[in-house]
Amino acid sequence: MKKTRSVGFQLFALALGVIVLIPVLYALSVSFMKPDEILSREVNLLPRSFYLGNYIAAFQKTTLTRFLLNSFVMTVGSSTVRLVTAGTAAFALSFYNFRGKQAMFLLIIGTMMIPPDLLIVKTIERLPIWA
Repeated sequence: MKKTRSVGFQLFALALGVIVLIPVLYALSVSFMKPDEILSREVNLLPRSFYLGNYIAAFQKTTLTRFLLNSFVMTVGSSTVRLVTAGTAAFALSFYNFRGKQAMFLLIIGTMMIPPDLLIVKTIERLPIWA
């Protein structure tokens, strides 16, 4: 009974994963189609030919490389700060006993409930370059 339940759960999770991946794979497929193939009335799941013109146009008409670099810098920077902060806090909370340790732990857990994306957006809004 327990094994059947586990197999059923795994099959359900696999089916859910496939359902989530289908739109992503379709978007990737459409990105390699020619514009007239995308806008045709018939539904095409796979491109007839491998077309890189959409990617070339995206890089030529926008500053996509700058956007990618900005995303990379923000990701590496925030991940580094989080790892250092979380590592030192975890070390202090697990190996040292001090007054206010429980309150500090609850404060850390409470701040984890705030989505980090919200903090990034609010910080960027305050930068002088957006004024």
